[in-house]
Amino acid sequence: MKTLFAVLVFFSLGFGAFHLHAGERYRDEIFSAVKVSRDLQYGQALNHEGKNEILRLDLYQPEGDTALQRPAIVWIHGGGLTRGSKDTETMVILCERFAKRGYVTASIDYRLRDRLATAQDSLTAVIDAMHDAKAALRWLRSKAETHRLDTTRVAIGGASAGAATALHAAYVEDEGNSGNPGHSSEASACLELWGAMLDYGAIEAGEPPVLIIHGTADPLVPFTEALKLQARAQAVGVPFELHALEGAGHSPWQFMEDYVAWASEFLYKHVIKGISTSIAGSRQITPASIRLLQNYPNPFSLSRERNSGASEAAATSIAYEVLTPGEVMLKVFNMLGQEVASLASGPHESGVYTQKFFAVALPAGLYFYRLQARNTVLTRKMIVTK
Repeated sequence: MKTLFAVLVFFSLGFGAFHLHAGERYRDEIFSAVKVSRDLQYGQALNHEGKNEILRLDLYQPEGDTALQRPAIVWIHGGGLTRGSKDTETMVILCERFAKRGYVTASIDYRLRDRLATAQDSLTAVIDAMHDAKAALRWLRSKAETHRLDTTRVAIGGASAGAATALHAAYVEDEGNSGNPGHSSEASACLELWGAMLDYGAIEAGEPPVLIIHGTADPLVPFTEALKLQARAQAVGVPFELHALEGAGHSPWQFMEDYVAWASEFLYKHVIKGISTSIAGSRQITPASIRLLQNYPNPFSLSRERNSGASEAAATSIAYEVLTPGEVMLKVFNMLGQEVASLASGPHESGVYTQKFFAVALPAGLYFYRLQARNTVLTRKMIVTK
């Protein structure tokens, strides 16, 4: 617990004219104005005092945008899990800069502590923050129609304690109960600035790519944490980029322009690549890697009621991306390892695919679905409820 506490304590430190600029959407700032919707409730949860805490975010959208499906980014402020807010200047800047590139962005508040007196305080604070961040990801997907969001392209990022929160939300399978059940908390990418994780072993093959930015002279979160993250990502085949800031300490925001440029290119390569920017919202995907995405919705029930009151089998959707043409198999297994469904089997071209899975005549419980393509095998979990 002493080591755990040492890692965690590192973090205790208008409406105007619309103009469209020349440039490439998502890479360049093509919008000059941003619309902000403030103090939107995205969830609620009990805080460390046992009181119900309303969780709020500010939502930033490019003014005058007509695209029907926009990717989104959740940004999380730092402050050692004891201070800070969604109004933190650096988070506002990041939200505005990426909204001007065509993203819908959100800066969130999350549960904080007055102080971190013990290792248990620190551990609980990280878990609470992670649960809140996952609720924010689910909230965005629940509002996809209202805000014209692409539910398959939702990234998460943060700085310092916010980066730690983003990392845990992206790679740890613990949903919590901060709100919006029934929607996916899958992150399409993780953008972390001088953060760390409790256990890098939580990162597994097939999980989202990670952008790592860290000062080599950081006195609060040692640069070795970035190297551990890089090593784990490399070992399991998760795409990553490491930008080492030579001689920089903790929170070197003087390099903001570099961070925005690096993150823009990283997201374009791993999340946006191949998306058409036409107002019709259609897209042709050229995958950057082989990926197996979290099924949506998850959990999902065995049946649901139609408007007429009749019952129909409910389905979940499983999306996957194939990089190299060849034979592909997508199968579902129960807890005993027995195959219960074959959703795809045969030759695939490079591209993005979606399969429906109907849990007809299957008992409620935990299931696994596995994608096999050439020498790559990726596995994820899904939950079927009654």
